[in-house]
Amino acid sequence: MSALQEAWKGASFDKAEIAKLAGNPAELLDNLAIADRLAPILAAAPKIQGNPRIVKRLLNAVSLRRVLASNRKMNVDLATLAKIAVFERCTDGPATLALYQLVMDGKDAEKLLLPQDKVKGKALELPKDWVPHADFIEQWRAMEPVFDNPAKLRPAMFLSRDVMAPARSRSGLSDTAREALAALLRITDVNSPVGKKLIEGLAPSDRQAVMSSLIEAMREEDWSAVVPGVHGALLLAATSPEGKTEFQAFIGGLQISEIDKGVLFLLKKAGIIGGK
Repeated sequence: MSALQEAWKGASFDKAEIAKLAGNPAELLDNLAIADRLAPILAAAPKIQGNPRIVKRLLNAVSLRRVLASNRKMNVDLATLAKIAVFERCTDGPATLALYQLVMDGKDAEKLLLPQDKVKGKALELPKDWVPHADFIEQWRAMEPVFDNPAKLRPAMFLSRDVMAPARSRSGLSDTAREALAALLRITDVNSPVGKKLIEGLAPSDRQAVMSSLIEAMREEDWSAVVPGVHGALLLAATSPEGKTEFQAFIGGLQISEIDKGVLFLLKKAGIIGGK
């Protein structure tokens, strides 16, 4: 306790002390080591710069991917998922797509992913979509874990591409999913029989796509009032485990204190956020 009270003097815990105080829970030391590796780049990266809200959203995204990987029985390392998420956050869509293509195609991937001081022979030119982010990408290459085997990255890239792909536009949804989305944005009751019936008629893949579209519609809303779509998302979360996980990750990035009290009650009751 004194270390916390006198943190301004430089007092702190090391990883072993934290693990001991917490009762040595499984994976804690490994997660702390990952946090150590992430901290410098989270503090310095141009689109993060230590912003607590951005860091929280990024870590929520990593947690979401880890849960999805577990649900799909995919052996994907947490540190690898974190490093990919940092790349996505600190570059842009075209640069991220170029990363996915580089790993999936395999050509020259190792030389472009390794730090320059570990590349044998002449350095390759960066993909054109990486050039505007060259300084960051050089820092990112050196960040642990070093990506020295592109083939092992393919499951993580496949998962990240699947999660981070923009929510399908309404025109890209099936007719049934598009109708359900429009209705769920209008629903104002988590017990709506109409909403439940619409969701029952959706295929599992459509349920996840509709949840993604609902989240995109709610992303820029003012959560101090009732947000259109939240009741529909709660209905959908009750029937779609992956949709619920995605919704939880999104809600986890919001400021809980700013959420309308009635909505907050519903989110807690549904288990989307903890607390009573």
